Amino acid sequence: MVRNIQRHGWLICYLFGASPAVDQSFHPAQGILPQIAPHTLGNPHATSLRMSELGYQNKLPYNVNLNSLDHYIRDLTTAVSTPAPTYQKLGLKDPQGNYQQITINILQISNEYYSAARPKTPIHPNELPLIALSQRGITYVELRLLDTNPYDPCGISLEQIHFLETFMLWMLLQPSPPLSAEEQHYINTDRLRIACCGHDDTLQLTHPKQNAKTLATQQLEQLTPIAQQLDQQHQSQRYTQSLTNLQHALTHHQLIRHHIHQSLTSQSHIDWAQQLTQQHRQQLSQPLSPSQQHSLDQQRDTSIDAYNTLQNQPQEPFDTYLQHYFDPLNSLKNHNLINH
Repeated sequence: MVRNIQRHGWLICYLFGASPAVDQSFHPAQGILPQIAPHTLGNPHATSLRMSELGYQNKLPYNVNLNSLDHYIRDLTTAVSTPAPTYQKLGLKDPQGNYQQITINILQISNEYYSAARPKTPIHPNELPLIALSQRGITYVELRLLDTNPYDPCGISLEQIHFLETFMLWMLLQPSPPLSAEEQHYINTDRLRIACCGHDDTLQLTHPKQNAKTLATQQLEQLTPIAQQLDQQHQSQRYTQSLTNLQHALTHHQLIRHHIHQSLTSQSHIDWAQQLTQQHRQQLSQPLSPSQQHSLDQQRDTSIDAYNTLQNQPQEPFDTYLQHYFDPLNSLKNHNLINH
């Protein structure tokens, strides 16, 4: 599933990209993106600047092998424990002795590795994610390509969730040959091109060499049998309906990014965002049913109790804590070196 999401994840940015512009105060975009509206920087063809080189990308190039869980754990363990000259030069602490970073390594923690999807398992208290993966395997796959939907008060709609469930099952069921470093390069390049230029209907992918909009239409059609099976299982029409609605939106230029680009022709990014915020605040301020409110109150009280218990425990000095934080990875690293 993870390998196939790498291959086809560009489709998520293409269909649900919702960050084609930023307020002019966003420093990384200054001098790079043109002004497309008052006080607004953006790219007329962008779908998801969040997934572009201005957003969530590792600053040092480092590929993690996705051809087996062992390879994945091995490469991430190496990244977390290998010094990087760039960060060595910066130094662990400033001249006053304050921490500037947790480590001087390629990755400070494994969760810093940005990719289309990550295999995960719930961790125990004070457990490193890589240790949890090595001991208990994969419990779920985390999809990391989705922008917040600005038009939904929850940030994601039920229709999107139904599509994503269909998509993830498609990724699981499709053949998934090993990924080569060359294919990884093409995949990453195409995803970045979709992020910055996917609004252009003439955009051609490099791997495969095909028009992005045409391929997106074909892939939506390939999802239909899975959506039908899910509807049959749940005795509903919501999965096939989500595909139908997306196909219509794609054909008639009514995807999220189309609405955003249209809105920004007449107002600034921040004014547009504040208007939506006010609408969502009104909707989310509506009273809940007594049972819903009681359930949330119980969760709140449980969370506060857990926080207070944690705060009352003795705390060791941060230097000591950090010194031993990565110790479990040493045995994991040695184990992987022996096996590989």
